[in-house]
Amino acid sequence: MKISDTGDRLNSEIHLRSWRPSAPLRPFIDHFAIRTASLGSDQKYHPLPARNDCFLEFYLQDRFRVINVASGAIHQAPRVVLVGPHASRREDIIHTGTLKVFHIGFTPTGFYSLFHVPARSIANSAQTAEIVVGSSIIELEERLALSPIHNWQS
Repeated sequence: MKISDTGDRLNSEIHLRSWRPSAPLRPFIDHFAIRTASLGSDQKYHPLPARNDCFLEFYLQDRFRVINVASGAIHQAPRVVLVGPHASRREDIIHTGTLKVFHIGFTPTGFYSLFHVPARSIANSAQTAEIVVGSSIIELEERLALSPIHNWQS
């Protein structure tokens, strides 16, 4: 298995576009982003530090592999993941294959305002979004997967 450090090389291979939401969404959503990459069989290891943000990510092609830092156990990320604030580093990810990831970053109170889910119930977790926000998130993921990237706001 060939895994490389994240360094500058990773940043040059993964393309990132981000944009602010329209004015009516700004109290809830801080930003949208899309990351794309064609890594082939190369594997890029990316540590995930503690963080205070909350976000949804839609893995529209290949998904990350997630490594539990404490146990070393590896599993595949769900199709749509909800990541809450983390007090410490708990998991790292491995990028490989073809990435097309859509990211919704929430404002500090935005996720609660939209979904009425208390922050304590998503803190220190990264879980299948469907469990928290309902099955309609899967329909949204399917529609996003069919939408050409060049039609997305930049």
